[in-house]
Amino acid sequence: MEAREKIYNGLKRHHGSLSELAKRMNVSDRWVTMVLKGEQSDDNLILAAATLWHEREEARKNKLEEAKSIAEKAEALAVS
Repeated sequence: MEAREKIYNGLKRHHGSLSELAKRMNVSDRWVTMVLKGEQSDDNLILAAATLWHEREEARKNKLEEAKSIAEKAEALAVS
C-alpha cells in the first residue's frame, strides 16, 4: 500500500477530515478524493493531508489518554 493510500484511509476514519482538507487547500472534496486515490496529482495536497492526518491522530491519542485518566480516577474514588 502506498503512502497516499494510507493517508486516505487514515483520514476516512476521522469524520469531516476530507472536507476540512478541501477547505484548507481551497479545492473541492472531489479533488481531494481524486488526488488521494491516485487519479490526479497534487504534492501540496498530499503533504497537507499527511499533516492533517497526524493532527487528527494526535488529538485522538490525547482524548484516549484523558479518558483513561478519568476512568482511573473514578475507579480510585469508587474503591475508597
